Amino acid sequence: MQSYLSEVKDKCQNLLDTLTAKEIEGKNSYWWIGPTLGHRLIYNIRHSQHHMGKINLILKQNGFEASKWVIKVKQEKRS
Repeated sequence: MQSYLSEVKDKCQNLLDTLTAKEIEGKNSYWWIGPTLGHRLIYNIRHSQHHMGKINLILKQNGFEASKWVIKVKQEKRS
């Protein structure tokens, strides 16, 4: 799993390093996400965050520690 994640990270970094502004502003073939490739990239980040949140919830519910990068927010007491 670690090698797969490393490979995905490298591919993402390579894509971000080589994209031009024109490409980011270019047409997105997934019309339901938004009109540009930039919209698609942001959508993919948010979609991945959703799944990581679900995975962390399942881990915590089963007695495991959540990912280290997850920030714990102090909840305010409601009256």
